[in-house]
Amino acid sequence: MASIYRATHPSGKISQGWSLKCYTCGNGGRGRWRLRYPDGRAIRDRRDALREKAEHERQCRPSGEAPQTVSRLLTEYLQATRDRRSPRAQKDDQFKAARLSTLIGARPVRELNPGLIEGCLRRLQDEYPKVGLARRDKYLVFLRSVARWAVEIKGYCYQDFTRPLARLSKSGSRVYLPAARWEELLRLAKPSKYYAGVLMVLHTGIRSAELLRLEVGDLDLTKHILTIRAEVSKTGTARYLGLTDRLVETLRGCLPATGRAFPYYGPRFQRQVGAWLRTMGLSGKPLGLYTLRHAFGTEAVKHFSPFAVQQMMGHASIQTTQRYVHVDQVPVAPAQMNALSGTDNGHTA
Repeated sequence: MASIYRATHPSGKISQGWSLKCYTCGNGGRGRWRLRYPDGRAIRDRRDALREKAEHERQCRPSGEAPQTVSRLLTEYLQATRDRRSPRAQKDDQFKAARLSTLIGARPVRELNPGLIEGCLRRLQDEYPKVGLARRDKYLVFLRSVARWAVEIKGYCYQDFTRPLARLSKSGSRVYLPAARWEELLRLAKPSKYYAGVLMVLHTGIRSAELLRLEVGDLDLTKHILTIRAEVSKTGTARYLGLTDRLVETLRGCLPATGRAFPYYGPRFQRQVGAWLRTMGLSGKPLGLYTLRHAFGTEAVKHFSPFAVQQMMGHASIQTTQRYVHVDQVPVAPAQMNALSGTDNGHTA
């Protein structure tokens, strides 16, 4: 039986290493919640940590109880995420929630499980002929967002009821832009105001959301260092990237004095990059800034180790980095093969 270490939180029941925070009393946070054994060893079981946090949430919430039905759960989720979603995304989420409520809205939240969700998705395809595999996967993505919110933020459930389910649509692999064609893309972007942003993504692999939230102070053009702050990074950890000479010279002439580094960028920037890529003859998955991020990952692994590329791209797992590296485009030098096989210049070592 575990004993509770009560140093930072009234309940003391927190797991180190996960972003578990009580959104009612405001206590907790990354690295502050610790659940320990009697001998002082930390318990690293995520399920135990979530169970303890859910118990604390039930005791701390003013209402005292989680929503009883799936319909109430979806309504509360839409209200909680209203400020973080665009009007178009809110309307889309409301439409999905309305359809799901007609199918499983009366079911208790505690009965949610992968089998129930899979049956709901099948009924959607049966009752609505226009819901094909692609739209079915969009409903699954929406339910995954609801599940993560219910488990990790509110503590209504102990486990993600959509985790075993997989997408069924076959959308193909991400399009790869080889380095030999980077200059062709840059020539198309040169006359526009988006040239610096395109060059930034190609030379640093920065995410689009991180690019839009960059401050002028994050760019040290003297030391050629780009700082991705923790509050801007997707993983919540800060990282530092080097800036190439060409990128520094470009940024010197286009950055404002203070504030956002790229205040005039927005959704149109993403669409414009996709239009340029289609002009170059590329097709496949939705084309945009992430196509350039894939190009950076593939080129970076030619010069750095995979773990260094993982840090540069800000991935929490090396498996995520592997999806960004197109292995068929990464050549293996003969010297590397000779070292691997124990030969040098045709002679056995």
